[in-house]
Amino acid sequence: MTAGRDIIVDRPAAGVVEICLDRPDRRNAVTTRLLRQLRDALVEIGDDRAAKVVVLSGAGTAFCAGADFDEFAGAEPVDPADSMGRLRLVIQCMRGLLELEPVTIAAVHGPAIGAGWGLALGCDTCWAGDRAVFALPEVAKGFRVPRLIATRLAQVIGPIRAAEIVLSGRKIDADEATTIGAVGRRILGEDPRTPAIDFATQLAERPRAVLRGAVDPFRTLAVPDAVPGIEYQWPER
Repeated sequence: MTAGRDIIVDRPAAGVVEICLDRPDRRNAVTTRLLRQLRDALVEIGDDRAAKVVVLSGAGTAFCAGADFDEFAGAEPVDPADSMGRLRLVIQCMRGLLELEPVTIAAVHGPAIGAGWGLALGCDTCWAGDRAVFALPEVAKGFRVPRLIATRLAQVIGPIRAAEIVLSGRKIDADEATTIGAVGRRILGEDPRTPAIDFATQLAERPRAVLRGAVDPFRTLAVPDAVPGIEYQWPER
């Protein structure tokens, strides 16, 4: 097991890698540091020919509560390049998940908010426990929704439902998320991590090429050419 300050990368079974967001005191809210660690971990896993399935999970009571707004609390004013850099990292991590050779499963318990839901949407499928909650509150709070998150959500649940969820910013529970197709499997109980790893272990018994061939059609639908839009480029200084 390799432990970082903000993520833990573990190998619970042959061919299975678990990436656990590990800031439980902040409900795994993402910072620039956490996103850099996640981005780098995805690159390393992509180079590991033994990895067949990746499970993305969160420590503590939440999967990921979104962006950690306290990261830039000491800066007055906040440098736009800092917040824009974190946004670009969110997109890079989502792209890293969507382009990863192994199959990816998000095991969501508790809140998956904003960027947290984006990371779950970057996986091939999402398993959710009873207390899973999903939301994209950016518009309701006066912020822009990253284009890749909105586009991916629309592909998963359809543009009409996605528009309502993005514009309202409301929270949806595990029941509704399953009904609309945002969750692939609903797990009775609070923790989907163990059954997700068990399923990943079963999948890892198959050849890697077979697994990749199975998800490749879905990956093709998952914004293969997505890049940060012009409004997300580095600001002029």
